[in-house]
Amino acid sequence: MLNRRTETLGIVVSVAALCVFGLLMLYSSSYVLAGSSRAYNFDRAFFVKRQFVGIVMGFAFFLLIQRLDDSTIKKAVPWVTLGTLAALALVFVPHLGVSVKGAKRWLRLAVVNVQPSEFARYGLIAYFAYKVDRKGEDFGAQLKDYLPVAAVWFVMSVLLLLEPDYGMVILVTGIFFFLVFVTGFPMKILAPLTLAGAAALGVAVVSSPYRMKRIFAFLNPLEHARGSGYQVVQSLIAFANGGAFGTGIGAGKQKLFYLPEIHTDYIFSVIGEELGFFGVAAIATIFILFLYACYRVSLRARDGFGRIFALGVGFSVSLSAFMNMCVCLKLLPPKGMVLPFISYGRSSVIAHLAAVGLVVRISRMGRETAKDEDPYRRWWHRRSRLPRTGYC
Repeated sequence: MLNRRTETLGIVVSVAALCVFGLLMLYSSSYVLAGSSRAYNFDRAFFVKRQFVGIVMGFAFFLLIQRLDDSTIKKAVPWVTLGTLAALALVFVPHLGVSVKGAKRWLRLAVVNVQPSEFARYGLIAYFAYKVDRKGEDFGAQLKDYLPVAAVWFVMSVLLLLEPDYGMVILVTGIFFFLVFVTGFPMKILAPLTLAGAAALGVAVVSSPYRMKRIFAFLNPLEHARGSGYQVVQSLIAFANGGAFGTGIGAGKQKLFYLPEIHTDYIFSVIGEELGFFGVAAIATIFILFLYACYRVSLRARDGFGRIFALGVGFSVSLSAFMNMCVCLKLLPPKGMVLPFISYGRSSVIAHLAAVGLVVRISRMGRETAKDEDPYRRWWHRRSRLPRTGYC
């Protein structure tokens, strides 16, 4: 089994590798676009420079978190959560919110734009972890334990729907239900709630001609290849061009104005075209290993806050990556979800690095060995109504 130092090193190395690789692929995917537009000063490295600044800022938060003590971090969580909700609401305030392509997802702060939704997901995870830590091992014994977290999730989801940012709504809902599941929420209640949520999502899709159009384009993109199915078709062409070993970094053709949003939502398609199947498999493997390392950190955590936060961050990053990959491979409808640490987006990379910084701190402060003390067994026994024995 991995020891504490190996897990910490694995998280740091995997995230650093993804950031460096992301800068390389970002330049490869964006230099044609940036170098041919006056909006980007004809600077081929325009997006790479801005992303690098975001990585430096994220790494600064990473280091700052290492110096904070537990009490300071936990006391700050309610205020951080409240701040993320306030920021989500401020995007609707004139002269503060920035609208791009009809979506109000950004805040104008001085000379930079910030996307609050990228920080909101970690605000939700931190608040869930905070409530678990406050209640202790008995969290979930009563359904009212979940009400404060459910209220935060609900308000957050409504604000995200109003932006609109449907991809992020699905993400934060997935995170919420995952953490609810692992903390032992009764399945006889959780299952109907999940079905009701799926039904509500179906009604929302059917009731909107725009969403139905996107679904039809997703199901049969070739019939809409010149319209709503254009991105899906061009993404699949990129993977087809790449084959097993790819065309080589910089030699891809889809970035020549065939595939839109290629440096953000569809950068995974560039990886598929230029590095092929083995490059795609390597990136997917890194995200899987990151999730496993976060799970191991969760097992070694000394308190409920560390346990839930580490597990939540691992799930959040992996789910974001999974959704982005599935969209590029036509396994999910387009949702506007970026690939963590790789796609262009300063708010995204800053939020991810800050969250990972706290996971690394939890790992450093954790127990030396987890042995067989799996804390999730206790919640599982509560759910299944099995008698508690030993540690559980």
